[in-house]
Amino acid sequence: MRKASDLTRDQLEAIVEAVQECLYLDDDEAGHTYWNPQKQWQGADICEHLANELGNHGLIPATPMKAGAQQQANDHNLKPPEQPNS
Repeated sequence: MRKASDLTRDQLEAIVEAVQECLYLDDDEAGHTYWNPQKQWQGADICEHLANELGNHGLIPATPMKAGAQQQANDHNLKPPEQPNS
């Protein structure tokens, strides 16, 4: 999993733009696109869109891991420790 600090400014801007569009870009009855601060959201759709966007940039963990384990592994160029099955 990449960290946000691994991304370029252009990649970070692309993520923010995608979030803005997801939350506020809307279509009117004639099919014209416009920015709508009152846009109605569907929670599951928003979450799916955001997860896809983070995935496009490698920001989703491939396997479960303890918080901080990835940073520790990155600091030492190590593979994150295996997580015990619960």
